Amino acid sequence: DRYKMGETTFTGDLLDDPSTLLQVTKIDELKAEDEYFDRLILNKDISALTSYYNDYGYAYADVGVKLDDDRETKIVNVVYNISKHQRVHIRRVLIEGNTVTRDNVILREMRLADGDQFSGEKLKRSSQRLTNLDFFEKVDIAPIPTGNPEEMDLVVKVKDKATGKVSGGVGYSTYDGVFFGGEISEKNLFGRGYNVGFNGQIGGSSTEYVLHFTNPHINDTDLGFGAKLYNRSTDYSQYTIAGNGGTVNFFYPIGEYTKLKWDYNLEAYEVKDVSSRASKDIKDDEGSHVASILGSQIVRDTRDNFRDTTSGTTTKLTFLFGGGPIGGT
Repeated sequence: DRYKMGETTFTGDLLDDPSTLLQVTKIDELKAEDEYFDRLILNKDISALTSYYNDYGYAYADVGVKLDDDRETKIVNVVYNISKHQRVHIRRVLIEGNTVTRDNVILREMRLADGDQFSGEKLKRSSQRLTNLDFFEKVDIAPIPTGNPEEMDLVVKVKDKATGKVSGGVGYSTYDGVFFGGEISEKNLFGRGYNVGFNGQIGGSSTEYVLHFTNPHINDTDLGFGAKLYNRSTDYSQYTIAGNGGTVNFFYPIGEYTKLKWDYNLEAYEVKDVSSRASKDIKDDEGSHVASILGSQIVRDTRDNFRDTTSGTTTKLTFLFGGGPIGGT
């Protein structure tokens, strides 16, 4: 027989009042919707309650379930019985398997360190951050008992993968005609997490070369630095722009998912090969120029995985200011 959902109650070691725990679970919503009992939702609630207790340091929390059914009314009540056991702290974070990437590069992505209170959410976030580095074929963080029920070790097992890239290609477009492109880069230089690379493209209407370098954590601090040098030339129908420039930028996290970035771009460029059919504005701009631009950006990125995203968003707000007090034409 099918049973409609009844009441949801909690017994045992309750960290919060039942109304707060009901916000963690979902099976109680079946009663409000006059729906039938669903064991799939029950299992998800057990995981959610376990994670909730884990985040308070109770790594060995146990959630049991009792189903109290009434055969006459065909209604089943759910009773969650929770045993929190002892609160657990991290004794040591141990790194295994890394043959290229340095330990400090891994440890700075961890959200749990020696002496911290255990948190299931921070454990999950640590795994996400290490995966998003894209330095490893696999990432596995395993809690290991130490013999003391109030302590555990975390063993971070990784397997380095090739992070260098050499690529090239040829293509055709109605704008550029035949064009050639290539790139050589390394995103984990010396195992320190440095990202360096050079890429270029040569086409019938545009040519560009870019050399870039990024250090995401200066001396293992949260402050990051990047620099870029470039040469570009673009042929438009009535004129050509060609120039050389560079950009320096700094970035710093404000919270777990948000970064604040600043950059300065300086470019010397020339407007040349102006056609006699060009507008007066373009003819007036013929000659050498300098672009001086300050930029700032706030980026919030909550994606769970940068390559295979299943949840999260990316939001950017950018402000650029050129000329005036910072010079340039």
